[in-house]
Amino acid sequence: MSGRPGLARGGALAAALAVVVLGLGPGTRLDAADSRPHKATASSLPSATWSEAFAGDTDSVLFLAADGGVWRAPFDLSSRDTAWQAPGHEHVVRLVVSPDGRRAAWLARDQDQDSTSLWLADFGPNGHAPELQARYEGLRPTRYNSHIFESDQPTTNDPVIRGARLVSPSIMQLRRTCNPIAWSARGEALVYGDGDGTVQAMPDGSGVLRLSHAVPISLSSLEPAPLMLMNAVVPVERHTEEDWLLGYTARGSWRLYGAGGLTANKRLASSVTRVWWIDGHRVLAVRSDDAAVHAEIEADGAILWIGAVPRQDALWWVSDRDVFRHAADGERREMHASTSIAAMLEALGKPAVAAVTKDSLLWLAPPDSGAAGLPLPPFVPDQLVVGRDGDVLVARQGSGLHHTLQLALCPRGAREFAVLDAPYPGDAVLAAAPGAAHALVVAAAPRTPTAIAVLDFASRKWAEVQNPGVIGWEPLVAR
Repeated sequence: MSGRPGLARGGALAAALAVVVLGLGPGTRLDAADSRPHKATASSLPSATWSEAFAGDTDSVLFLAADGGVWRAPFDLSSRDTAWQAPGHEHVVRLVVSPDGRRAAWLARDQDQDSTSLWLADFGPNGHAPELQARYEGLRPTRYNSHIFESDQPTTNDPVIRGARLVSPSIMQLRRTCNPIAWSARGEALVYGDGDGTVQAMPDGSGVLRLSHAVPISLSSLEPAPLMLMNAVVPVERHTEEDWLLGYTARGSWRLYGAGGLTANKRLASSVTRVWWIDGHRVLAVRSDDAAVHAEIEADGAILWIGAVPRQDALWWVSDRDVFRHAADGERREMHASTSIAAMLEALGKPAVAAVTKDSLLWLAPPDSGAAGLPLPPFVPDQLVVGRDGDVLVARQGSGLHHTLQLALCPRGAREFAVLDAPYPGDAVLAAAPGAAHALVVAAAPRTPTAIAVLDFASRKWAEVQNPGVIGWEPLVAR
Protein backbone atom coordinates (compact mmCIF):
# COMPACT_ATOMS: atom_id res chain seq x y z
CA MET A 1 0.00 0.00 0.00
CA SER A 2 1.28 3.43 -0.85
CA GLY A 3 0.51 6.63 1.01
CA ARG A 4 1.22 7.68 4.57
CA PRO A 5 2.79 4.92 6.67
CA GLY A 6 0.88 3.62 9.63
CA LEU A 7 -2.61 4.72 8.58
CA ALA A 8 -3.77 1.14 8.15
CA ARG A 9 -2.92 0.23 11.73
CA GLY A 10 -6.25 1.44 13.19
CA GLY A 11 -7.30 -2.05 14.28
CA ALA A 12 -3.96 -2.90 15.88
CA LEU A 13 -3.79 0.48 17.53
CA ALA A 14 -7.26 0.09 18.99
CA ALA A 15 -6.39 -3.36 20.30
CA ALA A 16 -3.21 -2.08 21.91
CA LEU A 17 -4.77 0.95 23.52
CA ALA A 18 -7.78 0.50 25.79
CA VAL A 19 -10.28 3.31 25.81
CA VAL A 20 -10.23 4.78 29.30
CA VAL A 21 -13.32 6.70 30.30
CA LEU A 22 -11.98 9.38 32.59
CA GLY A 23 -15.24 11.16 33.25
CA LEU A 24 -13.95 14.70 32.93
CA GLY A 25 -16.48 17.38 33.71
CA PRO A 26 -16.44 21.01 32.71
CA GLY A 27 -13.74 22.60 34.84
CA THR A 28 -11.62 19.41 34.94
CA ARG A 29 -7.97 20.23 34.31
CA LEU A 30 -5.41 18.08 32.53
CA ASP A 31 -1.79 19.09 33.14
CA ALA A 32 0.41 19.13 30.04
CA ALA A 33 2.76 16.55 31.51
CA ASP A 34 0.08 14.55 33.29
CA SER A 35 -3.06 13.33 31.53
CA ARG A 36 -4.73 12.24 34.78
CA PRO A 37 -7.93 14.19 35.41
CA HIS A 38 -8.28 16.71 38.20
CA LYS A 39 -11.99 16.44 38.94
CA ALA A 40 -14.09 19.57 39.37
CA THR A 41 -17.82 19.75 39.86
CA ALA A 42 -19.92 20.14 36.73
CA SER A 43 -22.88 21.78 38.45
CA SER A 44 -21.65 25.27 37.63
CA LEU A 45 -18.92 26.69 35.44
CA PRO A 46 -16.53 29.49 36.39
CA SER A 47 -17.84 32.72 34.91
CA ALA A 48 -15.85 35.08 32.71
CA THR A 49 -16.47 37.98 30.41
CA TRP A 50 -16.09 37.47 26.66
CA SER A 51 -12.86 39.50 26.67
CA GLU A 52 -11.45 37.47 29.56
CA ALA A 53 -12.32 34.10 28.02
CA PHE A 54 -10.84 34.97 24.60
CA ALA A 55 -8.00 37.25 25.78
CA GLY A 56 -5.33 37.58 23.10
CA ASP A 57 -7.51 36.17 20.30
CA THR A 58 -7.14 39.19 18.02
CA ASP A 59 -8.33 37.70 14.73
CA SER A 60 -10.45 40.33 12.99
CA VAL A 61 -14.06 39.29 12.48
CA LEU A 62 -17.46 40.67 11.61
CA PHE A 63 -19.88 39.89 14.41
CA LEU A 64 -23.57 39.47 13.70
CA ALA A 65 -25.27 41.27 16.56
CA ALA A 66 -28.54 40.22 18.18
CA ASP A 67 -29.93 43.71 17.54
CA GLY A 68 -29.63 43.13 13.78
CA GLY A 69 -26.44 45.12 13.24
CA VAL A 70 -22.82 44.28 12.36
CA TRP A 71 -19.72 44.85 14.50
CA ARG A 72 -16.11 44.86 13.30
CA ALA A 73 -13.76 43.81 16.10
CA PRO A 74 -10.94 41.52 17.21
CA PHE A 75 -12.49 38.28 18.37
CA ASP A 76 -11.73 39.03 22.02
CA LEU A 77 -13.81 42.23 21.74
CA SER A 78 -11.00 44.25 23.31
CA SER A 79 -12.27 47.01 21.03
CA ARG A 80 -15.33 47.31 18.84
CA ASP A 81 -16.57 49.37 15.92
CA THR A 82 -20.16 49.34 14.78
CA ALA A 83 -19.73 48.55 11.09
CA TRP A 84 -23.44 48.92 10.38
CA GLN A 85 -26.41 49.93 12.49
CA ALA A 86 -29.74 48.84 11.13
CA PRO A 87 -31.86 51.78 9.94
CA GLY A 88 -35.34 51.72 11.44
CA HIS A 89 -36.40 48.16 12.22
CA GLU A 90 -34.30 46.44 9.56
CA HIS A 91 -31.99 43.60 10.52
CA VAL A 92 -29.34 41.52 8.77
CA VAL A 93 -30.77 38.43 7.11
CA ARG A 94 -27.60 37.01 5.50
CA LEU A 95 -23.93 38.00 5.55
CA VAL A 96 -21.13 36.75 3.27
CA VAL A 97 -17.42 37.65 3.23
CA SER A 98 -15.31 37.61 0.05
CA PRO A 99 -12.63 34.89 -0.34
CA ASP A 100 -9.82 37.40 0.27
CA GLY A 101 -11.43 38.46 3.57
CA ARG A 102 -11.50 42.06 2.44
CA ARG A 103 -15.09 42.73 1.46
CA ALA A 104 -18.40 41.80 3.02
CA ALA A 105 -21.98 42.02 1.83
CA TRP A 106 -25.24 41.53 3.64
CA LEU A 107 -28.94 41.49 2.98
CA ALA A 108 -31.31 43.29 5.34
CA ARG A 109 -35.04 43.88 5.65
CA ASP A 110 -37.72 44.56 8.23
CA GLN A 111 -40.72 42.27 7.69
CA ASP A 112 -41.02 39.50 5.12
CA GLN A 113 -43.29 41.65 2.97
CA ASP A 114 -40.80 44.53 2.87
CA SER A 115 -38.13 45.25 0.28
CA THR A 116 -34.63 43.81 0.67
CA SER A 117 -31.54 46.02 1.01
CA LEU A 118 -28.12 44.96 -0.25
CA TRP A 119 -25.15 46.53 1.55
CA LEU A 120 -21.48 46.21 0.60
CA ALA A 121 -18.39 47.26 2.58
CA ASP A 122 -14.66 47.13 1.87
CA PHE A 123 -12.58 46.59 5.02
CA GLY A 124 -9.22 46.50 3.23
CA PRO A 125 -6.69 49.34 2.88
CA ASN A 126 -8.30 52.32 1.14
CA GLY A 127 -11.66 50.57 1.49
CA HIS A 128 -15.04 52.16 2.04
CA ALA A 129 -17.74 52.14 4.68
CA PRO A 130 -20.93 50.12 4.10
CA GLU A 131 -22.87 51.47 1.13
CA LEU A 132 -26.39 50.67 0.00
CA GLN A 133 -26.03 48.97 -3.39
CA ALA A 134 -29.62 48.09 -4.19
CA ARG A 135 -33.09 47.91 -2.77
CA TYR A 136 -35.38 45.42 -4.43
CA GLU A 137 -38.43 43.26 -4.03
CA GLY A 138 -37.41 40.01 -2.39
CA LEU A 139 -37.55 36.69 -4.18
CA ARG A 140 -40.54 34.50 -3.27
CA PRO A 141 -40.32 30.98 -4.68
CA THR A 142 -44.02 30.33 -4.01
CA ARG A 143 -44.79 32.61 -6.95
CA TYR A 144 -43.24 29.91 -9.12
CA ASN A 145 -44.89 26.99 -7.32
CA SER A 146 -41.63 26.21 -5.51
CA HIS A 147 -42.35 25.67 -1.82
CA ILE A 148 -39.04 26.70 -0.28
CA PHE A 149 -38.93 28.78 2.91
CA GLU A 150 -36.00 30.30 4.78
CA SER A 151 -35.31 31.88 8.15
CA ASP A 152 -35.39 35.68 8.30
CA GLN A 153 -32.25 35.84 10.48
CA PRO A 154 -28.81 34.22 10.37
CA THR A 155 -28.91 30.66 11.74
CA THR A 156 -26.90 27.45 11.64
CA ASN A 157 -28.76 26.65 8.38
CA ASP A 158 -27.11 29.51 6.50
CA PRO A 159 -25.73 28.06 3.25
CA VAL A 160 -22.26 29.62 3.63
CA ILE A 161 -20.67 29.74 7.08
CA ARG A 162 -16.94 30.35 7.38
CA GLY A 163 -17.21 31.40 11.01
CA ALA A 164 -20.17 30.32 13.12
CA ARG A 165 -23.85 30.85 13.84
CA LEU A 166 -25.17 30.44 17.38
CA VAL A 167 -28.92 30.37 16.67
CA SER A 168 -30.71 27.21 15.53
CA PRO A 169 -33.58 27.58 13.06
CA SER A 170 -37.20 27.13 14.02
CA ILE A 171 -40.28 26.56 11.91
CA MET A 172 -41.67 29.76 13.44
CA GLN A 173 -38.84 31.72 11.79
CA LEU A 174 -39.54 30.51 8.27
CA ARG A 175 -40.58 33.14 5.74
CA ARG A 176 -41.63 33.18 2.09
CA THR A 177 -38.67 35.30 0.95
CA CYS A 178 -35.42 33.56 -0.02
CA ASN A 179 -31.97 35.14 0.10
CA PRO A 180 -29.63 33.86 -2.64
CA ILE A 181 -26.24 35.61 -2.43
CA ALA A 182 -22.65 34.44 -3.02
CA TRP A 183 -19.18 35.72 -3.84
CA SER A 184 -17.39 34.27 -6.83
CA ALA A 185 -14.28 32.18 -6.22
CA ARG A 186 -11.84 35.08 -6.64
CA GLY A 187 -14.12 37.71 -5.17
CA GLU A 188 -14.39 39.66 -8.42
CA ALA A 189 -18.18 39.41 -8.40
CA LEU A 190 -20.99 39.40 -5.85
CA VAL A 191 -24.01 37.63 -7.30
CA TYR A 192 -27.51 37.71 -5.85
CA GLY A 193 -31.08 37.09 -6.93
CA ASP A 194 -34.16 39.28 -6.94
CA GLY A 195 -37.68 38.70 -8.21
CA ASP A 196 -36.60 39.39 -11.81
CA GLY A 197 -33.47 37.27 -12.13
CA THR A 198 -29.76 37.20 -11.38
CA VAL A 199 -27.81 40.38 -10.58
CA GLN A 200 -24.15 41.22 -10.07
CA ALA A 201 -23.02 43.91 -7.66
CA MET A 202 -19.68 45.52 -8.49
CA PRO A 203 -17.16 44.87 -5.68
CA ASP A 204 -15.96 48.48 -5.86
CA GLY A 205 -19.45 49.66 -5.00
CA SER A 206 -20.00 51.30 -8.39
CA GLY A 207 -23.41 49.77 -9.09
CA VAL A 208 -25.24 46.63 -10.18
CA LEU A 209 -25.60 44.75 -13.46
CA ARG A 210 -28.45 42.48 -14.57
CA LEU A 211 -26.92 39.15 -15.59
CA SER A 212 -29.87 36.94 -16.42
CA HIS A 213 -33.62 36.56 -16.15
CA ALA A 214 -33.09 33.10 -14.63
CA VAL A 215 -34.35 33.61 -11.06
CA PRO A 216 -32.04 31.92 -8.50
CA ILE A 217 -33.87 30.33 -5.57
CA SER A 218 -30.56 29.17 -4.07
CA LEU A 219 -27.02 30.16 -5.00
CA SER A 220 -23.63 28.89 -3.84
CA SER A 221 -20.05 29.36 -4.90
CA LEU A 222 -18.12 26.19 -5.76
CA GLU A 223 -14.79 27.80 -4.93
CA PRO A 224 -11.97 27.39 -5.64
CA ALA A 225 -13.51 26.46 -9.00
CA PRO A 226 -14.80 29.63 -10.74
CA LEU A 227 -18.34 28.22 -10.85
CA MET A 228 -21.61 28.80 -9.04
CA LEU A 229 -24.42 26.31 -8.51
CA MET A 230 -27.95 27.58 -8.45
CA ASN A 231 -31.45 26.21 -8.32
CA ALA A 232 -33.26 28.60 -10.63
CA VAL A 233 -36.61 29.33 -12.21
CA VAL A 234 -35.95 29.69 -15.92
CA PRO A 235 -38.36 31.31 -18.41
CA VAL A 236 -39.16 28.82 -21.20
CA GLU A 237 -41.44 30.20 -23.94
CA ARG A 238 -44.68 31.08 -22.11
CA HIS A 239 -43.99 29.31 -18.82
CA THR A 240 -41.20 28.75 -16.31
CA GLU A 241 -39.29 25.65 -15.27
CA GLU A 242 -37.20 24.99 -12.19
CA ASP A 243 -33.77 23.52 -12.82
CA TRP A 244 -30.25 23.20 -11.38
CA LEU A 245 -27.68 25.21 -13.31
CA LEU A 246 -23.96 25.96 -13.26
CA GLY A 247 -22.87 29.49 -14.06
CA TYR A 248 -19.91 31.82 -14.08
CA THR A 249 -19.31 35.47 -14.79
CA ALA A 250 -17.14 36.46 -17.75
CA ARG A 251 -16.53 40.13 -18.57
CA GLY A 252 -19.86 41.26 -17.27
CA SER A 253 -21.87 38.42 -18.83
CA TRP A 254 -23.31 35.37 -17.16
CA ARG A 255 -22.78 31.96 -18.76
CA LEU A 256 -25.28 29.29 -17.73
CA TYR A 257 -25.55 25.60 -18.53
CA GLY A 258 -27.19 22.52 -17.05
CA ALA A 259 -25.67 21.13 -13.84
CA GLY A 260 -25.64 17.55 -15.14
CA GLY A 261 -27.40 16.11 -12.10
CA LEU A 262 -25.50 18.11 -9.50
CA THR A 263 -27.75 19.52 -6.79
CA ALA A 264 -27.19 21.09 -3.39
CA ASN A 265 -27.84 17.80 -1.58
CA LYS A 266 -25.08 15.92 -3.43
CA ARG A 267 -21.73 15.47 -1.73
CA LEU A 268 -19.29 17.54 -3.81
CA ALA A 269 -15.69 18.72 -3.83
CA SER A 270 -13.85 21.20 -6.00
CA SER A 271 -10.41 22.28 -7.10
CA VAL A 272 -9.38 25.26 -9.21
CA THR A 273 -10.07 23.33 -12.42
CA ARG A 274 -13.08 21.13 -11.72
CA VAL A 275 -16.01 20.12 -9.53
CA TRP A 276 -16.70 16.50 -8.53
CA TRP A 277 -19.80 14.92 -6.98
CA ILE A 278 -21.00 11.48 -5.92
CA ASP A 279 -23.51 9.62 -8.08
CA GLY A 280 -23.96 6.20 -6.48
CA HIS A 281 -20.95 4.07 -7.44
CA ARG A 282 -19.49 6.85 -9.58
CA VAL A 283 -17.87 10.23 -9.19
CA LEU A 284 -18.93 12.67 -11.88
CA ALA A 285 -17.10 15.88 -12.74
CA VAL A 286 -17.26 19.04 -14.82
CA ARG A 287 -14.27 21.15 -15.69
CA SER A 288 -14.37 24.90 -15.23
CA ASP A 289 -13.73 25.30 -18.97
CA ASP A 290 -16.02 22.51 -20.21
CA ALA A 291 -19.76 22.06 -19.61
CA ALA A 292 -19.67 18.32 -20.40
CA VAL A 293 -20.15 15.93 -17.49
CA HIS A 294 -17.57 13.13 -17.22
CA ALA A 295 -17.52 9.98 -15.08
CA GLU A 296 -14.04 10.19 -13.53
CA ILE A 297 -14.35 7.31 -11.06
CA GLU A 298 -16.34 4.07 -11.20
CA ALA A 299 -16.14 1.95 -8.06
CA ASP A 300 -17.25 -1.61 -7.27
CA GLY A 301 -19.25 -0.41 -4.26
CA ALA A 302 -21.00 2.70 -3.05
CA ILE A 303 -18.84 5.78 -2.62
CA LEU A 304 -19.22 7.15 0.91
CA TRP A 305 -17.36 10.47 0.71
CA ILE A 306 -15.19 12.65 -1.49
CA GLY A 307 -12.95 15.57 -0.57
CA ALA A 308 -10.50 17.79 -2.41
CA VAL A 309 -6.84 17.29 -1.52
CA PRO A 310 -5.67 20.67 -0.18
CA ARG A 311 -3.71 22.81 -2.68
CA GLN A 312 -3.74 20.04 -5.30
CA ASP A 313 -5.85 19.24 -8.34
CA ALA A 314 -6.66 15.89 -6.78
CA LEU A 315 -9.50 14.10 -5.02
CA TRP A 316 -9.84 11.73 -2.09
CA TRP A 317 -12.65 9.19 -2.36
CA VAL A 318 -13.84 6.58 0.13
CA SER A 319 -15.43 3.19 -0.40
CA ASP A 320 -15.79 0.51 2.28
CA ARG A 321 -12.40 0.31 4.07
CA ASP A 322 -10.32 2.26 1.60
CA VAL A 323 -9.42 5.87 0.87
CA PHE A 324 -7.97 6.56 -2.57
CA ARG A 325 -6.25 9.59 -4.07
CA HIS A 326 -7.38 10.32 -7.64
CA ALA A 327 -5.44 12.76 -9.84
CA ALA A 328 -4.21 13.25 -13.39
CA ASP A 329 -1.03 11.31 -12.56
CA GLY A 330 -3.02 8.22 -11.58
CA GLU A 331 -4.77 6.72 -8.57
CA ARG A 332 -3.36 5.19 -5.42
CA ARG A 333 -4.68 3.90 -2.12
CA GLU A 334 -3.99 6.30 0.73
CA MET A 335 -5.52 4.31 3.60
CA HIS A 336 -6.76 0.80 4.29
CA ALA A 337 -8.71 0.44 7.55
CA SER A 338 -9.20 -2.84 9.41
CA THR A 339 -12.98 -2.27 9.50
CA SER A 340 -15.39 -0.38 7.27
CA ILE A 341 -15.22 3.39 7.33
CA ALA A 342 -18.47 4.69 8.83
CA ALA A 343 -17.92 8.41 8.25
CA MET A 344 -15.39 11.08 7.37
CA LEU A 345 -15.06 14.11 9.64
CA GLU A 346 -13.73 17.50 8.52
CA ALA A 347 -12.50 19.51 11.46
CA LEU A 348 -13.62 22.86 12.73
CA GLY A 349 -10.73 25.00 13.95
CA LYS A 350 -7.38 23.80 12.67
CA PRO A 351 -7.78 21.99 9.31
CA ALA A 352 -7.80 18.19 9.53
CA VAL A 353 -9.70 15.22 8.09
CA ALA A 354 -10.28 11.91 9.85
CA ALA A 355 -11.94 8.59 9.08
CA VAL A 356 -14.21 6.98 11.67
CA THR A 357 -14.13 3.18 11.76
CA LYS A 358 -15.71 0.70 14.15
CA ASP A 359 -13.12 1.38 16.86
CA SER A 360 -10.73 4.09 15.68
CA LEU A 361 -10.25 7.62 14.46
CA LEU A 362 -7.69 7.54 11.62
CA TRP A 363 -6.11 10.70 10.21
CA LEU A 364 -6.25 11.29 6.49
CA ALA A 365 -5.08 14.90 6.77
CA PRO A 366 -3.56 15.03 10.28
CA PRO A 367 -3.52 18.17 12.43
CA ASP A 368 0.27 17.86 12.82
CA SER A 369 3.05 15.70 11.45
CA GLY A 370 3.20 13.55 14.56
CA ALA A 371 -0.50 12.69 14.72
CA ALA A 372 -1.42 9.01 14.75
CA GLY A 373 -4.69 7.11 14.88
CA LEU A 374 -6.72 7.11 18.09
CA PRO A 375 -9.14 4.62 19.64
CA LEU A 376 -12.67 5.97 19.73
CA PRO A 377 -14.31 7.17 22.93
CA PRO A 378 -17.42 5.26 24.09
CA PHE A 379 -19.47 6.91 21.32
CA VAL A 380 -19.13 7.28 17.56
CA PRO A 381 -18.40 10.96 16.89
CA ASP A 382 -20.06 13.00 14.17
CA GLN A 383 -18.20 16.29 14.80
CA LEU A 384 -14.52 17.12 15.13
CA VAL A 385 -12.70 20.20 16.44
CA VAL A 386 -8.91 20.48 16.32
CA GLY A 387 -7.29 23.09 18.52
CA ARG A 388 -4.48 25.39 17.49
CA ASP A 389 -1.81 23.17 19.07
CA GLY A 390 -3.32 19.85 17.98
CA ASP A 391 -5.77 19.04 20.81
CA VAL A 392 -8.64 16.92 19.45
CA LEU A 393 -12.24 17.38 20.59
CA VAL A 394 -14.91 15.03 19.23
CA ALA A 395 -18.65 15.26 19.72
CA ARG A 396 -21.89 13.52 18.93
CA GLN A 397 -25.30 15.12 19.00
CA GLY A 398 -27.79 13.19 21.10
CA SER A 399 -30.55 10.95 19.83
CA GLY A 400 -33.66 9.34 21.24
CA LEU A 401 -35.69 10.84 24.05
CA HIS A 402 -32.78 12.60 25.74
CA HIS A 403 -30.87 14.80 23.30
CA THR A 404 -27.54 15.43 24.99
CA LEU A 405 -24.29 16.40 23.36
CA GLN A 406 -21.52 13.86 23.99
CA LEU A 407 -17.97 15.18 24.17
CA ALA A 408 -14.48 13.72 24.51
CA LEU A 409 -11.05 15.36 24.48
CA CYS A 410 -7.65 14.01 23.53
CA PRO A 411 -4.91 16.51 24.44
CA ARG A 412 -1.99 16.81 22.06
CA GLY A 413 0.52 14.04 22.75
CA ALA A 414 -2.05 11.80 24.47
CA ARG A 415 -3.23 8.56 22.87
CA GLU A 416 -6.77 8.27 24.20
CA PHE A 417 -9.91 10.32 24.65
CA ALA A 418 -11.30 11.41 27.99
CA VAL A 419 -15.06 11.87 28.20
CA LEU A 420 -16.29 15.36 29.12
CA ASP A 421 -19.64 16.20 30.66
CA ALA A 422 -21.73 18.34 28.34
CA PRO A 423 -21.94 21.90 29.70
CA TYR A 424 -25.66 22.12 28.90
CA PRO A 425 -28.41 19.50 28.60
CA GLY A 426 -30.11 18.87 25.28
CA ASP A 427 -28.98 19.52 21.73
CA ALA A 428 -26.14 21.98 21.33
CA VAL A 429 -24.25 24.02 18.77
CA LEU A 430 -20.51 23.36 18.64
CA ALA A 431 -18.14 25.95 17.16
CA ALA A 432 -14.48 26.94 17.15
CA ALA A 433 -13.03 30.39 17.74
CA PRO A 434 -11.17 31.83 14.72
CA GLY A 435 -7.73 31.26 16.25
CA ALA A 436 -8.63 27.64 17.14
CA ALA A 437 -7.53 28.23 20.72
CA HIS A 438 -11.07 27.69 22.05
CA ALA A 439 -14.16 25.60 21.40
CA LEU A 440 -17.63 27.00 22.11
CA VAL A 441 -20.84 25.21 23.07
CA VAL A 442 -24.27 26.83 23.24
CA ALA A 443 -27.64 25.23 23.85
CA ALA A 444 -29.41 24.82 20.53
CA ALA A 445 -32.34 27.26 20.44
CA PRO A 446 -34.06 29.62 17.98
CA ARG A 447 -33.18 32.66 20.08
CA THR A 448 -30.01 34.47 21.08
CA PRO A 449 -28.15 32.40 23.69
CA THR A 450 -27.64 34.18 27.00
CA ALA A 451 -24.67 32.02 28.01
CA ILE A 452 -21.85 30.32 26.11
CA ALA A 453 -19.57 27.58 27.43
CA VAL A 454 -15.96 28.05 26.32
CA LEU A 455 -13.25 25.38 26.44
CA ASP A 456 -9.69 26.74 26.52
CA PHE A 457 -7.54 24.08 24.85
CA ALA A 458 -4.35 25.35 26.51
CA SER A 459 -5.60 25.04 30.09
CA ARG A 460 -8.29 22.38 29.38
CA LYS A 461 -10.68 24.46 31.48
CA TRP A 462 -14.25 25.49 30.86
CA ALA A 463 -15.72 28.90 31.54
CA GLU A 464 -19.22 30.27 31.08
CA VAL A 465 -19.46 33.56 29.26
CA GLN A 466 -22.46 35.84 29.33
CA ASN A 467 -23.23 36.59 25.70
CA PRO A 468 -22.51 40.26 24.88
CA GLY A 469 -25.13 40.15 22.12
CA VAL A 470 -23.56 37.91 19.44
CA ILE A 471 -25.46 35.50 17.18
CA GLY A 472 -22.58 34.66 14.84
CA TRP A 473 -19.44 35.85 13.12
CA GLU A 474 -17.41 35.67 9.92
CA PRO A 475 -13.59 35.99 9.91
CA LEU A 476 -12.00 38.80 7.88
CA VAL A 477 -9.13 36.64 6.66
CA ALA A 478 -8.27 35.14 3.30
CA ARG A 479 -9.25 31.55 2.78
